[in-house]
Amino acid sequence: MYRIGICDDEMETCFQIEHDLLNYGENKNIVIDTEVFSNGEELCGCLTDKERFDLIFLDIELGKMNGVEVGHVIREQMNDNETQVIFISSKENYALQLFQIRPFDFLVKPIRYENIERVMNTYIRLFDTEKYFFEYKVGKQTERMNVKEIIYFRSNAKKIEMTTVNGQYEFYGKMNNVEKQLDGTKFWRVHKSYIVNCDYILAYKSSEISLTHGNDVVPISQAYRESVKEKIMQIQLAKRGAVND
Repeated sequence: MYRIGICDDEMETCFQIEHDLLNYGENKNIVIDTEVFSNGEELCGCLTDKERFDLIFLDIELGKMNGVEVGHVIREQMNDNETQVIFISSKENYALQLFQIRPFDFLVKPIRYENIERVMNTYIRLFDTEKYFFEYKVGKQTERMNVKEIIYFRSNAKKIEMTTVNGQYEFYGKMNNVEKQLDGTKFWRVHKSYIVNCDYILAYKSSEISLTHGNDVVPISQAYRESVKEKIMQIQLAKRGAVND
């Protein structure tokens, strides 16, 4: 799923972009969730409530708080360099003002479907969210975690404990559903209650894995020992090949 914000004080422009995005999603068989904002203050208020977007289509000529100021809030105050900003404007002379915000693209009104299609095709090619983020629910809120920061998952009754480089998070869920979201080449099921990120493996024994996180040790159940052993051997062979090269 791709979450996309649209911010323009011209509602006709917002609805046109939203319409084109939803059509794009239908054509490509992907889920696109849109949210429309009529001013910069409303958008920033949503972002400070920890809402996250993959992309934001952001008008420059807004009212009290213009799009350039909103862009600086996103990049500097929120320290968010993952959300991609597509500026939209009826003018073309903003290049220097936009440089520090590092926009993903710049579209000149009137915006056509071909513009939306091009932007989305490029974004999906460069930033496939399913490869980079793990999504989970906390209450009604959808949260995201960069998969590179996840060390392991552990099921505990009806809850999942997700241990990351920045701490531990909990959410309700099932391990089978967690596993379906993850890249199996990086995240290994080693036990009915554990999934580990192989990038954080420090040491391996037939019955357990030590992780580069405190003194955490994860058990390997009998059912997964052979598959884990094979994966460890593949990593070791790859490292030897790299050394010999």
